[in-house]
Amino acid sequence: MKKLIALTLAIASVSTTAAQAQIKCNGSYQVVNGSQISTPYCQDENLARVARSRGIEVTGKQLRSDLGKKGSVCRFLKGLNSVHSACFALNSD
Repeated sequence: MKKLIALTLAIASVSTTAAQAQIKCNGSYQVVNGSQISTPYCQDENLARVARSRGIEVTGKQLRSDLGKKGSVCRFLKGLNSVHSACFALNSD
């Protein structure tokens, strides 16, 4: 019984640590120790957020796993400064 309780507490501790380690984005920038760094993860999350605001139902995870979907979203949002960094390589001729 004591081993089961210890195991349960260990799993809960790992879950809490993972939640605390979640990536925090401010637009296209990842917030790391108070500084903002441009990262592909946050760029994709921002692209998905902007796309959703324009009526396209998509997640950052979908954009990261499907380059064709990301290209379609970038073409639809072409010209918006807020997604330029996420779409630059896909929109450049």
